[in-house]
Amino acid sequence: MENCIVLPDICKPAISKLAICKFGWQLMFLLCFADWNMSSSLVYAQLPTAELHTLSRSVVQLGSKFDLSLQGSRLEEADQLLISDLMGNPIDAQVSARMAPSAPLQDWRTTTGTFDVLLGPDTQAGMVEVRCRGRFGLGNPRRLLLTDVPVIQPATGHNHLNTALAVASEQLIHDRTLAQGSNFYRLTVQPGQVLRCVVYSQQLWSAANLRLRLRNGKGQLLVTSQSMGAWPAEIQWPHAGSEVQDYILEINDLLARGGAALDYVMESRIDSLPAPDTNHPSLPKMYLDTLLRPSLDAIPNTAAWLSPSGAACLPANASDYTAIPAQPITQFPVRLRGSLPESSRIDIEAQAGQVLTFDVASAKLEQLTDPALVIYKLPSDPASDATGLAPIVDQDDRPFLGTPAVRLRQIDPQLTWSAPETGRYRLQLLDNQSGVRPNDARGFLLEIRPANPSFSLIAHWAFPTNNVALSKPIGCQIQRLGTQQIHVTAVRHDGFSEPIELHVEGLPPGTLCANSRIPAGASEAVLNIQAAADATDGHSAIQVVGTARIADQDHHVSAVPATITAAASPVYNTITTARTGKLELAVQSLDLAPVQVQAGNAAVIEVKPNTKIQLPIQLLRQPGSAAECTLRPQSLPAKVTLGEVKVPGDQTQVSPELSVAGDAAPGEYTFWLQC
Repeated sequence: MENCIVLPDICKPAISKLAICKFGWQLMFLLCFADWNMSSSLVYAQLPTAELHTLSRSVVQLGSKFDLSLQGSRLEEADQLLISDLMGNPIDAQVSARMAPSAPLQDWRTTTGTFDVLLGPDTQAGMVEVRCRGRFGLGNPRRLLLTDVPVIQPATGHNHLNTALAVASEQLIHDRTLAQGSNFYRLTVQPGQVLRCVVYSQQLWSAANLRLRLRNGKGQLLVTSQSMGAWPAEIQWPHAGSEVQDYILEINDLLARGGAALDYVMESRIDSLPAPDTNHPSLPKMYLDTLLRPSLDAIPNTAAWLSPSGAACLPANASDYTAIPAQPITQFPVRLRGSLPESSRIDIEAQAGQVLTFDVASAKLEQLTDPALVIYKLPSDPASDATGLAPIVDQDDRPFLGTPAVRLRQIDPQLTWSAPETGRYRLQLLDNQSGVRPNDARGFLLEIRPANPSFSLIAHWAFPTNNVALSKPIGCQIQRLGTQQIHVTAVRHDGFSEPIELHVEGLPPGTLCANSRIPAGASEAVLNIQAAADATDGHSAIQVVGTARIADQDHHVSAVPATITAAASPVYNTITTARTGKLELAVQSLDLAPVQVQAGNAAVIEVKPNTKIQLPIQLLRQPGSAAECTLRPQSLPAKVTLGEVKVPGDQTQVSPELSVAGDAAPGEYTFWLQC
């Protein structure tokens, strides 16, 4: 059984952080050094939660009834299926759960994990999210692509050239890669036609890293392509022969993996070649490209929804961005767009001491780039030679934010800069990425603005484990007297460093959440939600809101919800994450939390430097919860020590000694104990 114990109430100040463990209990204290004070209260255990790993199908056609089966952990009693758009709004759908036959002498029936679904007539094509709810709470979201065109989900057996599956033009194929094997598809092309194919995986939250090969009818390899991040594997091949030709498409995973978690959607299309004398010849756009292809003009339909870091720092609508002018820019703010490396040089005029922020959006919008920013001082005479300039400042990747569970890459530079003197300056955007990429995969948006301190927030459910690197997709439930924890990461902009107060809105009846705080200059905090003893069943979408004082005014920012989409594995040792439409909390009233642990007596204890104090801990055990607990301190402040503590299974009280050195820095701190 997995359990977690958290601190629900913090007296002073309003900071609530959480520690989670697996196969045991855990405890957390709050230290506040103004004169060093500590507040403490009850902590609780939480039962395991539903984990939705994959869906039986990730692509379906609108207007048709379809069945959807769930695969994961603790889904055996899931009896509700919830579908919402990427903003978290519910989608109209008729859903019924298939029930298992009743067993002898059994007066109840269990679900099979399969649902029959018919979407409402007004539902639009695009991506939606699916969650389930049942005995073990609300499952984590999974992606489902809705299309206007037919979707074929072939059976097995097309894993050899001789058994290639015949497919038609403009038909979508939803399939899965094979371990140590390939899938094969056959298309017939007439003289004067061109064969095109695109294959997407990442937008489906698939782990597949695709390789697409085109072979002639004899099996000879003609061309190869592979997917890169959110970009598809794609091929365009004009048939130059004078006779009808069969072509074979081969798809496999680059790491030779296969299974339900490695699915993809493929579109093949055969068109007539444009006449040689046609001005600006073009071919019809691939249907999947209109739905899934990353684009600076598609915010937030595609790219912005893939990356939590990108979603938390979205630029304004791309239509507000214009081409880079030939003349120096003198008025700010200004929003520009271009492509690396062709249109990456911008000249500006700045006054001495003028503070500007250069904010680049490219990699976080799923472009295949790694931008770097360099500023040069231009000669005062515009006619002078501007070659051989020495850089005065540069900015490349910024530090990672978050935890190993939801780790935010900050590849795009963001630089707040003060002009050392009045004059002309040149901003150069470089691209550290190399290799062959699609022509439309190197775009960027650039905003140059007077420094405007602000912040963004990203929030996700914390996975109950004592090793964050083992986090995996998980849903959310809270039982009576139980708790759930939300991890919040702050992304600070333009030099903003003030504290951020956090609270939760939209909690279900019978639950509460103590406010928390991200200290000045820090980027992490945890919110702890607690259910009352009389909490009733229900669920609701909740919103994490941060408030900070900026320019003598309170600024309120809603957190971008994120989710883990896949755990790390020996083959791919990275936890993958994505933005999701909402954080939704389910309350389950059937069970009572098995353990309560009280730290202290709810009073605030002042702790001064060069002091040792006893921390009273009391375990309130439900029947069956007697076991030795080993408490290990985590995240202790510098110059504060606390040894490992053991609580025998037949005991309910312990008082470990905490030592504070004389040179410990005053401030507010949180640490926790892991068992």
